[in-house]
Amino acid sequence: MNQEKIGQFIKEIRKKNNLTQKDLADKYNVTYQAVSKWENLKNMPDITLIKQMSKDFNISLDDIFEGEYSKKISKEKKFILYL
Repeated sequence: MNQEKIGQFIKEIRKKNNLTQKDLADKYNVTYQAVSKWENLKNMPDITLIKQMSKDFNISLDDIFEGEYSKKISKEKKFILYL
């Protein structure tokens, strides 16, 4: 678990979803200063908030704790349609 990577990852998620720090703060009932502290490595979000972010943004907890999207290739079943 790397606090720097987590902070940068939260910032990346926020920006990809076109949210300001205030928008993200309002979503999780914290101040925009708290979000700023997460992104600037001065503090970490509570584990319950991290869990909720995982659900809200459809990102695994592992990805958040690693600070990057996993490089795992999903194994999809391929079906062949015969006509």
